[in-house]
Amino acid sequence: MLRPLPSRLTEEIDAEVSTEVYLIALDGVTVHALQEATQAILRGSLGHAFHPSPPEFRLLCNQMMKPIYDEMTKQRMLELELEEKPQPIALEPGWRERAEATLKAFHDANALLSEPEEPGKPPEPKIHDYSQETEIEITPAMQRYLQQQEN
Repeated sequence: MLRPLPSRLTEEIDAEVSTEVYLIALDGVTVHALQEATQAILRGSLGHAFHPSPPEFRLLCNQMMKPIYDEMTKQRMLELELEEKPQPIALEPGWRERAEATLKAFHDANALLSEPEEPGKPPEPKIHDYSQETEIEITPAMQRYLQQQEN
């Protein structure tokens, strides 16, 4: 289909050698890519009116197939992602009872820490309660900080 286009070569090349070179360059190209590239060449996509060289023709075929290859790659990535998702874990019988017993034991152990020793009296704090202090020592660093805040 591209034979009517003039060649850029000044000397004649054996037709058999020329065919072999194109076969090597276009190895693995789909029929769809060949058809699309040929139509693009005939519409002037190369920017010149000469017969395309084998590498030039291959590059154009690859360009025609890029959207299809990109979509195939995207689909394959989605398939791999689905394969890698973890499967749900099969729980052993009685798991809920064991979990509830463990939670109850935890609450029972922590209830002793938070319950007041005498009813109506708050529990002894584990951390020093500075809110009951009447005098607080202000360090030099704290004084500098307070002065900066005032300014």
